[in-house]
Amino acid sequence: MDAISLEALVDRTVPFQSLPAPIDRRLRRLALTGTGILAAFLAYLELAWRLLDPSRRPRFVLIGWGVLGDTVSLYGHALLALRGSIATLGTALVLTIATRGFRLGRCWSQVACLLIGLAGLAALIPLLVAVVVLALNVTAWMFLVVTGLAAFAAVVTGGPADHR
Repeated sequence: MDAISLEALVDRTVPFQSLPAPIDRRLRRLALTGTGILAAFLAYLELAWRLLDPSRRPRFVLIGWGVLGDTVSLYGHALLALRGSIATLGTALVLTIATRGFRLGRCWSQVACLLIGLAGLAALIPLLVAVVVLALNVTAWMFLVVTGLAAFAAVVTGGPADHR
């Protein structure tokens, strides 16, 4: 029995790893979801930065401006997250083209699909914080409108009727 040399083993494995292989559908969905979340995160940062003045709280934001203030001003970690998300989304788009929509890729592209999906899941956290702050503000405004309408109705009708 002849033992294979290390050089022969490397010569046999290198072509195998460079051949395209189908990417698992779960990994494909994770990569596509991560790419979509990264795009949504970048759109959120860009719109918030363009539309809101970070130096003062907007009048329509009642709750949570302290949580969103650093993100809107792109201060500290938010600037690092913006730069990292741009680089990751660029890589994801190039990889999407290279793997034909995350369908067929080499060994390294499958690892890259996993990393893109994980980066997208990490970008989901600030998006969820923004959604919670938005929901709290909508709830607070609804409460204020309903309370104002109830007070207006009480004033117009002369207050609650006393039934004795």
